[in-house]
Amino acid sequence: MTTTDDDAFSDLAEDFETWLAMQSQDGVPDLVLVGLLRGYADEIERHGYVPRSWLSDE
Repeated sequence: MTTTDDDAFSDLAEDFETWLAMQSQDGVPDLVLVGLLRGYADEIERHGYVPRSWLSDE
C-alpha cells in the first residue's frame, strides 16, 4: 500500500468506527452488529469483492 492508500484506509477505518459507535449508542445490540459484519465479510470473501448490488442508489 502507498501512503495515499494508508491515509484512505485510516480515514475509512475512523469513519467506520464512528458509525459502529453511533449504532451502539442508538441501542443496536453488539451481537447484532457482530453478526452483520460477519455476514458481510463472508459475502465479500465468497465473491472476492464488494458486490455492486450493495450500492444504495440501484
